[in-house]
Amino acid sequence: MDGHPPGTNTEGDRMGSERERAVSNPKRSGGPATLLSLVKENPPSLYLPIALLSTWQYAMVKIWNHFCATPAANLYLSEAALCLALVALLTAFGKRETRFPNAAPSFGYALSTVFCLASLGVVVFGPFPGADLVVGALGAFSMAWYYLRSGTLYIGMGFQRTVVCIMLSLALAYLVRIVLFLLPDAAVYPLVCSVPLLFELASRRASHARVRVPDGDPRRAVQGPRRTSASFLAALSLEVVAFSMVAGFFGTPLLEGYSWLHCLILIGIVLALQAVLLERGPNVRLSQLFELVLLCCLFVFVVLSFTSSKNAIALLIINVPHGVVTALLWMLLIDLENRRELPFLAVFMMGWGLSELGIGAGRFLSASVVGTSDLPPNFMIVLAFFLVASVVFVFNKFTAYDAFSSFAKEDDSKLAKIDYSEIDGRCIALGERYELTKREIEIVQLIAKGRSRGYIASSLVISENTVKGHTRNAYGKLGIHSKQELLSLIEAL
Repeated sequence: MDGHPPGTNTEGDRMGSERERAVSNPKRSGGPATLLSLVKENPPSLYLPIALLSTWQYAMVKIWNHFCATPAANLYLSEAALCLALVALLTAFGKRETRFPNAAPSFGYALSTVFCLASLGVVVFGPFPGADLVVGALGAFSMAWYYLRSGTLYIGMGFQRTVVCIMLSLALAYLVRIVLFLLPDAAVYPLVCSVPLLFELASRRASHARVRVPDGDPRRAVQGPRRTSASFLAALSLEVVAFSMVAGFFGTPLLEGYSWLHCLILIGIVLALQAVLLERGPNVRLSQLFELVLLCCLFVFVVLSFTSSKNAIALLIINVPHGVVTALLWMLLIDLENRRELPFLAVFMMGWGLSELGIGAGRFLSASVVGTSDLPPNFMIVLAFFLVASVVFVFNKFTAYDAFSSFAKEDDSKLAKIDYSEIDGRCIALGERYELTKREIEIVQLIAKGRSRGYIASSLVISENTVKGHTRNAYGKLGIHSKQELLSLIEAL
């Protein structure tokens, strides 16, 4: 790292250098060797909290479906209500909110023991009168507590390490579910009821391991190049609720007939998303990923409108938007927390509260309008139009930028330092030297200023494909392949 004397070869130097080499050449980041180094760079304990949290949510829904009389929508809605209530408390407490996840070990283990015994009691003595109330309270308080604990573990990490950690954690969670499918219920319930204690142990080890990882202070403020707009937050909130509602409507993540095949598909989805994010870096266009989710949802709508609500192909494909949105939500919430523009952890709780609200509302809607008959085609068309409107006219219109802002800022800090006021003049000089066209110079100027492709297209009143073509031609004339090389070339003038 920069602060170490030359010639020293500390563990932090080695790991930091690997990170900088991976960031400086993102096209190589998807290679097996680099991926393996990223996996090893993260402490093993850092992969467990998200995997265990997802497993506990699965356990709660499984217990509810077997021992409670009311629909599982009530479980999700109770979790959403408590998470959103905590948002108000976290906002009110301000800086003191960091005391919530930093509870004493004795308190954490005591609370986990209560969660274990309560869930095991429901399994042993259930169903009984009031089981719905017990499981609902247990699910709400335990999930809210685990979201609080998880919210502090991944802040301040580099982009590639965050991607690998989130995606492999989710893949591990789905792999655990495959194992659980192969075991009889008599063995499954004792195992899942022990998850709270395992989570407490894993989260504390992960927290201690983060202290030893040379990523800087995980609570350090990382301000993006511009403040997050309220319209972006509103559009993102709407998308989370909309896609979660669709997932809940079809019963995801515990739809009827849910099997190891669904989990296998979800593993493939998150690993494919990991490859895309590592390849594109923090400037990946989120709107394109959400449009992929939209296409999958619309395909499911069409199939189910003309076939049956039990169509196996459609129920498998609906896992695509569920897996992508779940993984992106983890990344987006960590990105928003890195910016430190909003109260600590309030964003994290708000995001998962809205997600649970959407799933609960979707499941409640499904139970109300579908019943035992096939899905009404007209109702599917209404849902399809709702999703189209929310994505096309809300998310893409009000999203001021597509990048993971805090991670993009982190990468920019490793790039060449150029006076912002000199960029236009240097780009003109660069264009004259390498015979760039006037349009290519304009695009190069905006790229050097950190503008996204969508922003450039709207500013110059051209299509994004045109921007892509001019960028490719300009890079070819300059003999470069990335923004990092462009900035280095400008700095050398």
